[in-house]
Amino acid sequence: MKRRDFLKGVSLAAVGSAIAGPRISAAQLMGSAANDTKGKAPVTGFSPVRPLDPEVSHPVSVIIIGCGNRGRTYARYAEKFPNGMKVVGVSDILEHRKNRLGDKHDVPAEMRFGHYREVFASGKKLADAVVIATPDDRHYEPCMKALDLGYDVLLEKPVAPTAKECKAIREKTKKTGRIVAVCHVLRYAPYFMALRDVVRSGAIGDVISIQHMEPIQYAHMSHSYVRGNWRSSKETTPSSSPSLATTLTSSVGLSTNPARAYRPTGPLLFSRRRMHRKGRRSTAPTAVPTRGNAPTTP
Repeated sequence: MKRRDFLKGVSLAAVGSAIAGPRISAAQLMGSAANDTKGKAPVTGFSPVRPLDPEVSHPVSVIIIGCGNRGRTYARYAEKFPNGMKVVGVSDILEHRKNRLGDKHDVPAEMRFGHYREVFASGKKLADAVVIATPDDRHYEPCMKALDLGYDVLLEKPVAPTAKECKAIREKTKKTGRIVAVCHVLRYAPYFMALRDVVRSGAIGDVISIQHMEPIQYAHMSHSYVRGNWRSSKETTPSSSPSLATTLTSSVGLSTNPARAYRPTGPLLFSRRRMHRKGRRSTAPTAVPTRGNAPTTP
């Protein structure tokens, strides 16, 4: 198995799609409409998916940079498939998170790092790959340092907050010949892969436009974007950044035809101060700083 396919497997396992049997087929998704293609070939199968249990000569050694929710999630792949991946190092500025993950994977003390810069301080390559699951605005520097030292990288989305940094990472991968696999996990989820098969088969006709809405559940919105880590674009990336990254890459993967334009839309109605009802306690007006009538975090 190629290292790129292995990293996709780790990414897919993160969304709980580690299923033993065959995934949903395009025909199952379409139902009877799959065979009503008006002269076009019926949708009968689905693209093959490699099993998540990899065929590798030895476990891929990995350092987890960022031991929060996402870092712990990707580390679980090593628990499910120890023959495929081994966590040999951890890095987090919070001691309890670093040690909790380190204890779980029997990481020796010398491979438990605080700041991610400590991982690269020796100038030596300590593992086959790194998983970068730090906050959005802490992706660029560790990714570039990892590539310089010859690591392959599993990088949490978004790649970086700015187009300039994204392009720099792309150029660095070309220069070093290393892999940067971005955790756009929906692209590898069974449902989206079946949906892609339907669209590309021509069963629904020619694709003129794609409208993709990401329904951010209310608890996630409240605890992540209103009063959570992404409550203000002054402190982290805007809430639109990870959502757009997911939506755009999923839409791009559906069709073989290149898109002419992308247009993100969405009302800011419920983020405005005038929507706060008198007598009702709300954290939104204070948790989401505003400039005039427009919140910094859309």
